[in-house]
Amino acid sequence: MRSSSRTAVLAVTFGVAMVPAAASAAGPAATTFTGWDAPGPLGVGTPSHVSAAGTTTVILGTDLKDGRVPIAVTSATGSRVGRVEVNSGDAGPLAVAAAGADRLLLADTCRVRHSEDRGLAWKGEPLAGCSGAALSLTVASADVAFASTDKRTWRTVDGGATWTVANAGERGPQLALDQNVGLRTVAAGAAGLGLQRSVDGGASWQGVKVPGPPTDSDAAPLVDALPSIAGLARRADGAVVVGAGNAVLVSTDQGATFTRRVVPIPDDLPGATGVLVKNVVCGTAGGCVVGVTAVGDPARQSALRFDGDAFGARVAALPDAEVTAPAADAVVGITRPQNAGPRVLRSDDAGATAYRPLASGDDRTGSLGVHGLLAIASVGRLHVSSDQGKTWNDVALPATPNLTRVASAGGKLVALADDGTLRRLDDGVWATLADVSAIRPAALAVAGDTPVVVGARGVIRLTDPAKPAPVESSVLQGRGFTNAVAQGSTVLAWARRGSSLLVVRSTDGGRTWKQSKLPKSTDDVQLVSAKTAYALDGRTLYRSTDGAKTFKRRAIVPNLGAAGPDTRGAGDPSLEFSSDRDGVLITPAGAFVTRDGASTLRVLPTPGATTPPVAAVFGSGVVLQDSVLGAVFRNTSLLGSKAPTLTLRTAGKAKKGKKGVRTATVVGVLKGAADDEPVSLVAWRGGGRDTSVLRSVTPNADGSFRVTVRLTKTQKGVQAWYRGAVLAERTDLSTVSKVLRVR
Repeated sequence: MRSSSRTAVLAVTFGVAMVPAAASAAGPAATTFTGWDAPGPLGVGTPSHVSAAGTTTVILGTDLKDGRVPIAVTSATGSRVGRVEVNSGDAGPLAVAAAGADRLLLADTCRVRHSEDRGLAWKGEPLAGCSGAALSLTVASADVAFASTDKRTWRTVDGGATWTVANAGERGPQLALDQNVGLRTVAAGAAGLGLQRSVDGGASWQGVKVPGPPTDSDAAPLVDALPSIAGLARRADGAVVVGAGNAVLVSTDQGATFTRRVVPIPDDLPGATGVLVKNVVCGTAGGCVVGVTAVGDPARQSALRFDGDAFGARVAALPDAEVTAPAADAVVGITRPQNAGPRVLRSDDAGATAYRPLASGDDRTGSLGVHGLLAIASVGRLHVSSDQGKTWNDVALPATPNLTRVASAGGKLVALADDGTLRRLDDGVWATLADVSAIRPAALAVAGDTPVVVGARGVIRLTDPAKPAPVESSVLQGRGFTNAVAQGSTVLAWARRGSSLLVVRSTDGGRTWKQSKLPKSTDDVQLVSAKTAYALDGRTLYRSTDGAKTFKRRAIVPNLGAAGPDTRGAGDPSLEFSSDRDGVLITPAGAFVTRDGASTLRVLPTPGATTPPVAAVFGSGVVLQDSVLGAVFRNTSLLGSKAPTLTLRTAGKAKKGKKGVRTATVVGVLKGAADDEPVSLVAWRGGGRDTSVLRSVTPNADGSFRVTVRLTKTQKGVQAWYRGAVLAERTDLSTVSKVLRVR
């Protein structure tokens, strides 16, 4: 299996050593899809917005599919991941707020909805008098919040259940102290920005005179505007703190009057002539953090603790935007580096140590694990399962080097790293096991408990980590390899050489090697048992029943066109069999599942009909990684549920044309499926032969459809495929009709 850039990986089979206990093993999160949970990492793909309050954090993603954007929620009462329906054409204009332990607010094109169950169900009506502009949200408490456009403000005092117009001509507060008192900044022409205050819930606003820079007499005059105002925050004791140029303004009377505190230059900005306050955030207990930039060099950033009167220790710079402090010393926000994707960051010590990522647009998709291990990398953690997704643990990933392949050997995790070393996880630390850089390593397999590393300059069978010598063999001499798989004592290694494959095989754990063969354009191979192996070449599956000595074509996955799986962003073709009969094929035509050794295939239903980077079967359940969110979804009983039925018949006789062409009217019925889901009709040419798409059709409300198809001489009949559906309210298995022969 292969990895590519964007979210993490999953590799699943069976018969591996137990993964050692790890740092955490949280229970599975809920999802927004009926019948599915999320036992591994949560994710939203590329994050767009974040909000946090108390123990609750909500993150939205950027990907818009079928009118829904990704959402992930974590809290002390439970977590949830999935998608939420929006009216907006993209995620940018959205606004989201965590308003309580389970309560969320989502502003979207003149509508603010609220959820009381961490994002599963949403309620809300369009705002009265709204003209369609983007909304901002300001939360004062679990019950009180304001929604604003540039020209109108609405207020709720019942947690978002109802909204009333607070001001029909102006925007609302940027900082709300309660349902009545709030503060905002306004443009003041050449003077910069002014500070305004409302004491009637935003119905009216009055200017606040604030201390300006001291004059020659050292007095700080009161002014109506300042060149810069950035960051309005409330301390746990009720004091208001406002960033103002090189100072912060502090009010102990709800913003009526302010005093001025000059910000010192942090010690990590040497040579700076001064600082400008970029943002201020205050926790629910304790003090605040004041983020600053160096005067004249905004790329140089830092931050200082502030207790309301004096400045304290220098801490890490605040995130770029949407910064909140949901608890004492906790800070959450989103940062958008110039040369990297957006990331949501969190600190639980107010930045005394480096912020850790909660979500990232730069994670990887594809498999880090060899066949036999789920190994999913996500924001600095490696989530692992050795029982096909039933139980999970996670361990820290090393900051450097990057791990490229993970396996289990001797009851411990081992990994090939991009610095040419083989690492082993010992007591939570990825220690160097051996230096295998001499062969320019490319792949890792484990034969029994012995790591086998292949590379551009040979093969190393690691029996003595202190002496990682290449295997001496005339078959291997002068040859390099890019891929390797193993099962028991059988090992296969191969590499592409022009238009052909160089393949070698060992039956004694890598001690001796012989030349072997694979299908010409093999993408992935899995040695499932001592006798059974599978090889995948694009959409064509081959099977071996003699321990990978020879392979025969077993099946061709159909291309179902527009009514099939969404293959945009799918990774390389790959296999994941959990037994000789049960497995999943990831192909250019989508993900397909078999329960009978590929005698028959069915589409694997997935959220959004996307093609996962990897998926696997365990019992009657399936586990898969979402190609966009990076989250792992699991349904423990999907394959044991009742599938919809799909039948076909002809209406009248087929019309025969020249050269064996026939035109037929086909009538079909899809029963037991979700509404408005498409069906693909393909031309059948006989067992083991490729198909071609004839038509895609959406059945009527009663499940019926009627189409006319044209068949060539070699096309013997018609078959209908339903890809299944994973929706908020239900999950359908996929189904396939019997072949309708047309003579």
